[in-house]
Formats: sequence, structure tokens, C-alpha cells
Amino acid sequence: VRQLDAMLKNAGAGQYGIKGAEVIAIGAAQGFSWTVTIDAGADDGIRRDMTVLNGEGLVGRVTTVGPNTATVLLANDPDFTVGTRMEKT
Repeated sequence: VRQLDAMLKNAGAGQYGIKGAEVIAIGAAQGFSWTVTIDAGADDGIRRDMTVLNGEGLVGRVTTVGPNTATVLLANDPDFTVGTRMEKT
């Protein structure tokens, strides 16, 4: 429940939509990359390059999408990159 509360707070602050998913596989789905497979895909509105968050922050980025599953490249992968946005304070 705490993680869901944190997700809702993050979503509201960043104007993000939330789509729940669970990890269904862990492993190198694409070569030696650090990846997980989640149980949400194109049929659920998931698209390539979407950011994946949990209640604690950044998890990774969607790299491939099937109808019912998607592969997420984890943020701790050496090849992981993320864009940023700078704002004035």
C-alpha cells in the first residue's frame, strides 16, 4: 500500500499515467543486458521507450513490447541512458 501511495504521489506531481504490472521473468532477454519482463504490453497501452517507475523512483525503460508483455532495461545496466529536463528554481 505504501508503494502504491508513493506511485500515486509521483504520478500526480509529474502528470504521469499509471499502469500496474508485475515482473514475470528476470534475465538477459537481449544479450547480456540487465532486463526484466513485465506482464503488460501493447494491449495495455505500453509503448517502447516508456519510463518504468516504482514507489522508490526510476526502475528502467521499456525496450521491446509484445501484445501482453514488455521487456524493461533496468537502470543499473551499464548501457542505460535517460533524458533529463532542467527547470529554473
